[in-house]
Amino acid sequence: MLEMKHDFFVTDNDCMQCCKELGKQAWLFIQALPIGTPTDDDEELSGEENQKFMVVADMVDVSGMTRDNIEAAIYGFYASISEMEELYEADISELMQLVAECLFENVHDWTGYEYASGPMLWNQAEQTIQGFMDRNGRWEE
Repeated sequence: MLEMKHDFFVTDNDCMQCCKELGKQAWLFIQALPIGTPTDDDEELSGEENQKFMVVADMVDVSGMTRDNIEAAIYGFYASISEMEELYEADISELMQLVAECLFENVHDWTGYEYASGPMLWNQAEQTIQGFMDRNGRWEE
């Protein structure tokens, strides 16, 4: 289980996604992404315990986003800004961390992240994410 340090907080337990506010409208995100699916062809390699993951991290700054940029960022998560505001009973200006999270999750190609690890098992991904938080958001040196 991850130990939160240096103002990081969990935003999604399913993928160990953690976030840290860096400034007025900038956040640092890290998470484990599943890559591929274990096959049933080889009993030793099949099963959930052998699922491979890639740890990705990036800084997301939403300070200069227009309303159209926000709509594009939340697409696939929310139907509109209005729906998001109604759901959370808040103005979009109070929901920019969620907008940043959507933008982070909308990266469709792992090369779009500032940091992307090689393939690893869940427990290795957890160790990588913990180390990232232990080092206050810095990659291994």
